Amino acid sequence: MHSSIRRIFFTAALLLGCFLMSILTADAQVRSIKGIITDVKTGQPIANARLLFQGMDVVRNMDAKANAKGEYIYLLGTQGGVFRIIVHAPGYQPSVIENIRPEIAEAKVQDFKLVPGEDQKTYYEMNDQEKTDYKKRSVEQENTAKMGEAARK
Repeated sequence: MHSSIRRIFFTAALLLGCFLMSILTADAQVRSIKGIITDVKTGQPIANARLLFQGMDVVRNMDAKANAKGEYIYLLGTQGGVFRIIVHAPGYQPSVIENIRPEIAEAKVQDFKLVPGEDQKTYYEMNDQEKTDYKKRSVEQENTAKMGEAARK
């Protein structure tokens, strides 16, 4: 009877050990992106900036928010991929960085220095109609600039 209890105890201990090892192994494979968001002129942190993580290889959008010290961390888990990060903060122009690829067991550091100005949607956040309108305004502005140059000559 004692040998079967020992066998059960040994098997349970072995299974528990395997379970704990799988947890530790998974933790070691976590990918993350972290950094700090600051004002480009003053170097002061920008609190509560909003971050949008867009998958560039697979369609996925994820949001995060910086803390009061301008710091953020986004845990991607074990999923890999290439990301675009868009940062918004009131009173600042949005900032976009592309082709961020955190490696396995890496905390990729990506800091942002925001320029004071108007916060607005980036091209990557626009819907199809907004993109069409944006392109139309760009062409109109370019044509107006060309006509102004021609008039000065």
